[in-house]
Amino acid sequence: MAVVLVGAFVLGAVARGIGAKGRHQRAADLGALAGARAMLGAYPRLFEPPILAGRRNPRHLEKGEYLALGRRAAADTAARNGVRAVEVSFPDGRTMAPVRVRVLVRDPVEVRAGGERRQLAIEASAEAELSAASAGGPTGYASGGGYTGPLAYRQGKPMRPDVALAFDRMYAAARADGVSLTITSLPLRRRAG
Repeated sequence: MAVVLVGAFVLGAVARGIGAKGRHQRAADLGALAGARAMLGAYPRLFEPPILAGRRNPRHLEKGEYLALGRRAAADTAARNGVRAVEVSFPDGRTMAPVRVRVLVRDPVEVRAGGERRQLAIEASAEAELSAASAGGPTGYASGGGYTGPLAYRQGKPMRPDVALAFDRMYAAARADGVSLTITSLPLRRRAG
């Protein structure tokens, strides 16, 4: 009978640990998604010029501010889902415009086993990447040639996001003057010799 009772306590502790792991994973998943969503909304502001017409451009967002938005959204969402120890990082944080957010939850969970209280270390992590294509923003990824990062498309042509925003402004100004701009791409030719 004692063995059955101890077994029941152990199974109960394991079940509580599994349930806690699921809650922690859900908090990490939701935190990563919230962080990516906040970054997606702010992403185009990274490529706005800091100064316009001699004044500070309120649309411009520095990279540190952009990452802080993602970190705050991820951590707040994970906390609202019942976890306390949350770490938020950006795996591609060294790039010009990071698009990935990672949330790590390391909350201990208290379980009872055989009349004793123990703390189990439970860890869960999740990573999310901006899906800017759904917002009409960058799609694809470039590497090499002096630029590594996401691409934006204008008139079906891939380009760096900062170039795309500059094109948007130039296109709007030209349109206002009755001029229509079209992007063309010419193949590179190698020189002999």
